[in-house]
Amino acid sequence: MISISSLLSSEKTPETMSSASLVAGGAKGSPVPEGTVVTLMLPWVEGWVREEMVFAVFRDLNWGWISKVDMVSVEKGKRPHQKVFIHFSEWHESAADMLEHLSAEPIREVTPKGHRAVYPEAKVYYNDDFYWKVRKSAWKKKPMAPSTPKRKVEIVPLKRVVQPPSSFGDVALSDSGEMVPRSTPVERQGAESPTDIYTPQSPAYTPQSPVLEKPTPVAAGDPDGVEVL
Repeated sequence: MISISSLLSSEKTPETMSSASLVAGGAKGSPVPEGTVVTLMLPWVEGWVREEMVFAVFRDLNWGWISKVDMVSVEKGKRPHQKVFIHFSEWHESAADMLEHLSAEPIREVTPKGHRAVYPEAKVYYNDDFYWKVRKSAWKKKPMAPSTPKRKVEIVPLKRVVQPPSSFGDVALSDSGEMVPRSTPVERQGAESPTDIYTPQSPAYTPQSPVLEKPTPVAAGDPDGVEVL
């Protein structure tokens, strides 16, 4: 016989499950309460059935400890109905055979409409004439998409641009108006030879001292004259 621990850890293809009206009892974004070891699913339950009725029927079966019952309203199908999920926080060894049966792999069938998966199930009678079909739910939480989107980054290649010298200290202006390195002699246009270098000349400045004229002596006693010592 397969142990309960191996059945609880087994994985199979998850069934289609609508959790829009479920109240999460466990981790954020998960309808399965924390500590759940087995979740059973009733695919069709009449709309008049209440949570207390489902709980009482499965409590009497004594398959395990029920931690939560979720009821989901379904509008599709022949008529409105409910889908029920029963969460067990503990599964009893006395019900190991039932868990082994419900944990079996589904059978793939080919029908005129295409492929169909037939899941293992059991019938649980809630009175003498009517029953619910029971399957093991294999719902698994889908990984959440990263909150930060991946940004596109493109490296722009560096282009070398030849810039003119930053100052006129490194260059000189030729007679033709071209900028040339100062280390290159600037030749005068029309020079007979490369050695005929044009050198700008500054005007010569020669300071001149003022010329003082000697005063003319005058006769003594002249009132308009200059007294001669």
